[in-house]
Amino acid sequence: MESLFDLHMCNVICRKPLTIHKLQNLKILTYISIYDWTYEVLGSAMMVNLEKLGIEEVDENTEVGKLFSSLAMLRCLDHFILKGALSSLALVNTCLGEDPMPVLEKFAALELLKLRIAYIGREMVVCDGFRKLQLLRINELWNLRKLQVGKGGMQVLKELEIKNCPRLDTLPEEIRSMKCLKKFQVVTNRSRGVQRESERKLHTLMIGTYMLFSKGSNSLFNNPLHRVKKPYPRSCGVVFQTRMPKSVHHNAENSSRWVVIGVGVGVAGVLIATYYVLRFMLLWVVIGICIAADVYRRQLRPRSTVKEDCGAMNINLSGNTSESIILVAIQKMERVLDFNVDNGWDRYIDETDYRILEEVINELRMVVDFLRDKSSGERSLLQHLVAEFADAARHSAELVMERKFTELDNALGWVMKSRMLVMEAGAGEKEIRPQSVGVVGLEKDVKQLCKVILNEEPGLVTMCVKGMVGVGKTTLATQVYNNAAIVERFKHHRAWIALSSDTDTHEMLVNLIQQLMEQDGDSLLVEEMGKWSLMDMICDHLRRIPCFIVLENPPPNINFTYFFLRLRRVGMYVRLYFLRNGSRLLITSRREVTTLEVYYTHEMKSLDSDQSWKLFMKIVDKFTGHENKLSKELESRGKEMLKNCGGLPIAIIDVGRQKAKERLSGIAWEEVFDSIDLSESLKKLEPMYHELDGELKACFLHMSFFKENAIMRNEKLEQIWAVSGLKTRRFAWATRVKSKCTYDLSSQSIIEVLDPYQITKEEVKRCRMNPLLHKLSVKKAEEEIGFEVLSSNGNNKSAQNPSHRVIHCGREMFIQTTNQEKNLVSLIFHGGGRYLDDAGQSYWNNFELLKMLDMEDFGVKTLSETMGTLIELRYLGLRNNYIQEIPHSFGDLKKLEVLDVALNFMVEMPGNILEIGSLHHIYMSNVIYQEPLKVDALENLETLTYISIYDWMYEVTSLEKMICLQQLGVEEVDENSDAGKLFASLAELEHLRHLTLRGFRFRSIPCLDNIGMVDRLWTLKLDGLLSRLPSANNFPQGIKYLALVNTCLDEDPMPLLKNLPWLECLKLRNAYTGRIMSVQFNGFADLLVLHINELWNLRNVQVEEGAKAMLEQLEIKNCPRLDTLPQEIGSMKRLRKFKMVTTKRIATKIRNSGLMSKIVEVDISP
Repeated sequence: MESLFDLHMCNVICRKPLTIHKLQNLKILTYISIYDWTYEVLGSAMMVNLEKLGIEEVDENTEVGKLFSSLAMLRCLDHFILKGALSSLALVNTCLGEDPMPVLEKFAALELLKLRIAYIGREMVVCDGFRKLQLLRINELWNLRKLQVGKGGMQVLKELEIKNCPRLDTLPEEIRSMKCLKKFQVVTNRSRGVQRESERKLHTLMIGTYMLFSKGSNSLFNNPLHRVKKPYPRSCGVVFQTRMPKSVHHNAENSSRWVVIGVGVGVAGVLIATYYVLRFMLLWVVIGICIAADVYRRQLRPRSTVKEDCGAMNINLSGNTSESIILVAIQKMERVLDFNVDNGWDRYIDETDYRILEEVINELRMVVDFLRDKSSGERSLLQHLVAEFADAARHSAELVMERKFTELDNALGWVMKSRMLVMEAGAGEKEIRPQSVGVVGLEKDVKQLCKVILNEEPGLVTMCVKGMVGVGKTTLATQVYNNAAIVERFKHHRAWIALSSDTDTHEMLVNLIQQLMEQDGDSLLVEEMGKWSLMDMICDHLRRIPCFIVLENPPPNINFTYFFLRLRRVGMYVRLYFLRNGSRLLITSRREVTTLEVYYTHEMKSLDSDQSWKLFMKIVDKFTGHENKLSKELESRGKEMLKNCGGLPIAIIDVGRQKAKERLSGIAWEEVFDSIDLSESLKKLEPMYHELDGELKACFLHMSFFKENAIMRNEKLEQIWAVSGLKTRRFAWATRVKSKCTYDLSSQSIIEVLDPYQITKEEVKRCRMNPLLHKLSVKKAEEEIGFEVLSSNGNNKSAQNPSHRVIHCGREMFIQTTNQEKNLVSLIFHGGGRYLDDAGQSYWNNFELLKMLDMEDFGVKTLSETMGTLIELRYLGLRNNYIQEIPHSFGDLKKLEVLDVALNFMVEMPGNILEIGSLHHIYMSNVIYQEPLKVDALENLETLTYISIYDWMYEVTSLEKMICLQQLGVEEVDENSDAGKLFASLAELEHLRHLTLRGFRFRSIPCLDNIGMVDRLWTLKLDGLLSRLPSANNFPQGIKYLALVNTCLDEDPMPLLKNLPWLECLKLRNAYTGRIMSVQFNGFADLLVLHINELWNLRNVQVEEGAKAMLEQLEIKNCPRLDTLPQEIGSMKRLRKFKMVTTKRIATKIRNSGLMSKIVEVDISP
């Protein structure tokens, strides 16, 4: 189609390579991909009529110099358009014949531009473009004589650097109007022809525009400061350098030699003056004195060492803080500089790379000097930006140590940009400016916290962001702190306090005053004031203005709540103030806050698979410098690899950096995803282990027995700990009561509680440990308690004298060993049951000391009679297998305390099992007994679930022996059962607190009118058909937890249940078949949790007096005909969590109703 004149297209996929140059008549072409453009000069020259050209998909991989060379052949080109998101660009050795600036102005997103030997012309013109350009570096443009800048050009430029442009003797006057310019640097070289007149002109312009200061030993002008006609901001300045001869500049260490040379040159000048004109003598004398003086000045004013910087900033060089990382990087790179000075240029590094290395060190030094002048509180505000800068510093140091100087120039751009962000944030208002990279999946969390902060609660509202190390607590708090609505609400009255173990109350109060009250112009020396005076000062300030305060990671040993508690005790006036003020306190911590009344605790969750992948790719793209697009197959492999990170951002970021380095070293993506190194991430998690006390450390180590990412039942955890000789309950000094170890571990974010609908925080039913913490548990267990892991795939971690062993069995044939089994105390099987199928009868004879044997979910079909020889066994876990018969020899396990054979269909059990007097817990169901049961023989029994109602013993003399029974499950209850007789017998059990009644298939449970006889119950679960509920007077009055499952009641149970005085948690699942449910909150005085599930016919829920409700959690699931909710739900002031699972249509309708606008956690999903 050679006759084509105009061609318009966008995002076109070309099946064959394009031959655009054949369209010689083409005048307009928009848009063509940069990758489809013809670069050949001959091809471009054939398109003689092209007037308008648009190129898309321009990114960091674009060969810009090659592009411009081809465009220079288009003689008629008037309009040129670039589409892309290019933010940084470097043209090196392109030697363009035409000015590149008119084209580069088209890059609207360009922030960093570097030109080095990029243009051979004499004049460079910048019109009104570069609206976002922040850094411009011009280097080695040898022919450049004139630089022109339009009035609107480069208005946000912050740094301008001109090096080695010997013929550029004037600068544009428009530089004066660049209000954002904070650093201007000119480096000239006398050996390349810069004349004194040119220097004088540049000097005159600078003195008339900026403050001028000298830098190092290489300053051309030694005046420290000049008064200016148009003062510029204090943070701005000019560095104007003239390079000394190489030998002088780099060998100043040999000071004595240069002193001698300088004096000698001066003497030579005097001698020569006897024969020549006086001016030559003076010239030589001045040169010699300058050289000597320069060397002496370098001796008297040496640069500060890294150790001195550490002392000035109170930094431990061996630590892992951002500041120490920066200082170590400086130390490494300066060592390279010193080595190069001693050994000469050509033996180690060339001059160009040397200059770049100097610039990198200079950037790092600037940040160190900047941070040295900041207080600890001010540095804490910048810690996220400083951490970003530290990453750039570490990366640069690694490049230097690995001799990758060709990549150092790109690293310099990253360092400079990070340094600008740090200094901008530190120079302005104390506001954190987080980086967008590394922030993934927090939108919902930010919205929830902002909803609490911006609510109409009048008093001091305390919130807590809780989660394990590296899960993103500080990142979330940062996003909230800088949220536009929060900034608008609290104006300049926000404070961020980063606490550590060495922070005292006085330091915290001083930091708080400095941040909250600096806008008030208070000039008092608060550092010298006493603690009580500081408190009064803050109270006086808070009486007038609401504030938002963030306390970051308070250590457990600091009494950070002292001040906030005092605010409520200093007097009624302050208390009345808080009733109308509305200040907010946000605490980020991995521990439960118990010393303050917390209005809302936000539990941080790990990232899911998609979020983890998104964060990983952001990190990889950032370090590789371009966007990486992978196939679906590679993405799937990458997500599988990231599962090892457990959705923990800190681990994903570490892995992203590792993989980016591997990719930059030339390793293919297919090989990159083959392995993963989590050693660095595990080191960052170790403080969580070391900060546990001795008892909790032991509990943590024994959690290595479970599968990775397994859901752990609380009762199983406690039983394993008890069998191992550990305490399951301990005295907590914070609450002055005994608490369960599972609660203490969850309060320190070691485990995640999976059942949010619980009566109290201590009632942990199911939990899970993050996979990365599980790896740490395995690692520490191997080091401290003789733990080993054997696997059928050969990936074994054997111990020398193991006490605890986990065996992972797969499809591969497992080679059994008999070594070191006599010392085993714990043996746990994971995977498939083929291992035991291949084991011989004598296998179990080797375990003489075995106390714990767990084969849950192992697929076991048969059990060996020789297992009866495990006479020390105390825990036997056989849940969820295919076992049909329990060997008779199990009756010889006289020390057995826990027997779990639940979820094995129709298991035949010998009668002698229930004669083991040491049994404390029995879990079973659908069991066939070979002999009549004698339950009364189990005097130590605490848990028995489930036993058939027809096997229960009713004799009072037998029941009196079961003084320890606390939890009982009775099954096969039907209309033929004598429920009255059952309840009469249960009334004899003084310590029975938890009862479950389960019906037999589809038969009805008989009338339960006599259940009130069992008046000591706390929890009651009824599972089976019920014609009606007993009256409120016939219910156990102490019930706190009630679950009705599959009862299919015809009448609404709510009017009856509201009269239970202590009811806190109510769960209904397939419990009611009616259409209308009425909830009256003049009853339900203590109801905190309401869970409604599978009420298929429910169409309307009526709520009365919702404002009086104490309800905190409400869940409605699988009620497909319930398409509206009562308006009273919105008036429940204590309601924090609402979850609804319904159809897509109803979910959309409920979301759009605005009813849930005041509820903090809302999850409505189809």
